Amino acid sequence: MKTRIHIILITLLIVLGIAPTAETWAYQFRYDTIDVVLISKPGRFKIKAEVADSGTKRSLGLMHRDRLATDAGMLFIFDTEKPRSFWMKNTLIPLDIIFVSHDFKIMHIAKNATPCKADPCPTYNSGYPVKYVVEINAGLSEKMGLRVGDLIEFDLSTLTSH
Repeated sequence: MKTRIHIILITLLIVLGIAPTAETWAYQFRYDTIDVVLISKPGRFKIKAEVADSGTKRSLGLMHRDRLATDAGMLFIFDTEKPRSFWMKNTLIPLDIIFVSHDFKIMHIAKNATPCKADPCPTYNSGYPVKYVVEINAGLSEKMGLRVGDLIEFDLSTLTSH
């Protein structure tokens, strides 16, 4: 319901010619958050992830942000499991893109996906059917020792709604 209201509001603002720019919209859009635990051989690592669980939120993702806290990220949740492709258009910070199956197993990690400076932007593909994607700062997956086959968990007790 909130997403529908946001879409209607933005459409109205566009029609009136007073819509916020994409840069300011990235910071105005309110995301739910949840702790995501990345589990590797060296240990368990927790990040506070913004939840992108609608088409609008998934499309915007981390675009136009000039920083991301080291313990932060974004969790993309899809309705179905299938191969996914991501790109870095309008994304200003390099990221590690972690592709995760329905049973929470890491299927692929696109390390150090760099910001796209000109079209066409390269795509980063899962290579396998996935239901979730986690984006974190570039290099963090290596520091955590994450590998294909490792797992993630959601700490549902930390879910906050906006």
